[in-house]
Amino acid sequence: MSKKIKIILYSLCGFIFFLYILTGCITYYCIFNTKIDWLAFEKKFSYLASFFSNPNVPVEQQNENKDKPKEELDEIVNIIDNAYKEYVVRYRESVEWVNKIYEENKIENVEIISFDNLKLKGYLFKSENFENNNKFALLVHGYGGAHNYHYDNVKDFYDLGFNVLIIDQRAYCNSEGTYTSLGWKERIDVKDWVWYLAKRFPKSQIVTWGISMGSATVMLACGEDMPENFKLCIADCGYNSFYELLYYLAGHTIGLPSFLTKFVLSSTSLIAKLRHRTNIKFSVQNALKKSKVPILFFHGDSDTYVPLENAKTMYDSYKNPHELVVIKYAGHCNASVLDHDKYIESIKTFTDKYLS
Repeated sequence: MSKKIKIILYSLCGFIFFLYILTGCITYYCIFNTKIDWLAFEKKFSYLASFFSNPNVPVEQQNENKDKPKEELDEIVNIIDNAYKEYVVRYRESVEWVNKIYEENKIENVEIISFDNLKLKGYLFKSENFENNNKFALLVHGYGGAHNYHYDNVKDFYDLGFNVLIIDQRAYCNSEGTYTSLGWKERIDVKDWVWYLAKRFPKSQIVTWGISMGSATVMLACGEDMPENFKLCIADCGYNSFYELLYYLAGHTIGLPSFLTKFVLSSTSLIAKLRHRTNIKFSVQNALKKSKVPILFFHGDSDTYVPLENAKTMYDSYKNPHELVVIKYAGHCNASVLDHDKYIESIKTFTDKYLS
């Protein structure tokens, strides 16, 4: 092989390696850095920003609905519209309720220090019979969220008789940090929050609830060393593996070819490990093999962000008591929106069954 060809080959390999690392750095920064102002980004680069938006698509454009008659589609759209109108009213009422609770000094700001020295913030809503109530619900928000995104869920659990602790996950809202790990490090945070409640309230019975990334987080935490006070888990539209989720979204939402998707995700996974010791190839299904508590799964049958198959996979493999509630027409994070009554009744029945 001539010297010229060798130089060309070495240069090509170097360029590919540079591209590999650069791609991983950019992708990691865009996905894991929670301090990016995506709203400002979208104003400047609306076309690119659309790739990062929620890929839920209109009912009439979903594959399973394309062949349905117009009358049936109109009825589905009407059901969804009415559900959202009810949700808006419900959320406004929950915000007013939170303001009232604050005025009555029934909310306590709490804090723990994470294993890597971040201050993590939480907000404890104390029930009317706080001193004698041993039921606690720990609520965990999803990607891009914060504690105040879920005041309606707080009120739901409060009305079911729980003291409610809702947290800001690391790198979100009032908790310290810049980078999320999409569940990997957060599982330890949730474990620490559960231990915080168990030590402070020795007779407590603790339920964890999470949505989307928060759902994956609480399920991963089920496989950690938990106190006996931890009684059950509620997982709403969680994913089994963030790596697999990215692979799915890259192909189905952005339309990247398989080989290019693997190239990008491989580099992103490497940067995540080197930069923040984050494993994006985790498996919730494997973590649940070490879990000992009952789990209630929720998922929408029209979730195009985290497909229903994620919940079914974990449901089918879980060995302890468990239930799966599938909400019709619900997209990602919309199960409680589309059928609130069924959602709350399912939680009440499940918690009554497994809490003394």
